[in-house]
Parts: sequence; structure tokens; C-alpha cells
Amino acid sequence: MLATLDLTNCSIQTKRTLLTATKKDTFSITLKDTNNLIGFIKLNKLPTIKQLNDTELQGINVDYNVNENDFDVEIIIEVIKAIISHSFFSRHLDFLTFSHLENDEISEEIITKCKFN
Repeated sequence: MLATLDLTNCSIQTKRTLLTATKKDTFSITLKDTNNLIGFIKLNKLPTIKQLNDTELQGINVDYNVNENDFDVEIIIEVIKAIISHSFFSRHLDFLTFSHLENDEISEEIITKCKFN
């Protein structure tokens, strides 16, 4: 079973969005200019990886769900980059994973633009 990453009382601002923790492992994505909720981003803690030298690596898998009518690739890239920065610099995680359904070209483009390929 995957553990949760505690985001209680956490928020992140990007140029166009505000990410606010709604659960221990989930952020809501709200547009700053309209205050509209456009989706959620969930951080799923992955099992610790133990290396040969007994060093333990902590990581998460990032899932997002954005309302179809509000979907904007550039905004999602901005959000993902903020999550990447937050994960490495504030949470001190060692790795992140992203995945998408086969033939999901938009998500593949987002992951590639965020330098995950």
C-alpha cells in the first residue's frame, strides 16, 4: 500500500495558478485571475528504494486531472514545474515519476516539455 505525502497547510503559487492542499496528498488547481477551480494534482508516495550502499531514495508519482473545458497545456506545464520544484527543494524528495495512457499525446507533450522523457 502506498503511503501519503502530508501536504497539510501547504500552498504553491505560480504565475497563473494557486495550488492549495485539499487533502494530505492532493492540491486543488485554481486560476488566479478568475478564481475558478480547474482540477487537481495528486502526489502518490512510492515505496522507498534501497540502493546497494543502503541509501534510501524517496519519490512520488504525480497524477493530475483537469476539467476538459479549462485544459490549457501551458498552464499545466507551469503547474507541473511548480510541483517538481516543490518536491525537490521543499520536500527533499529524490525522484518523481509521471505516466500517461498510451496514445495520450497531450500528456506526453506535457511530460516531454517538463523534461521527463
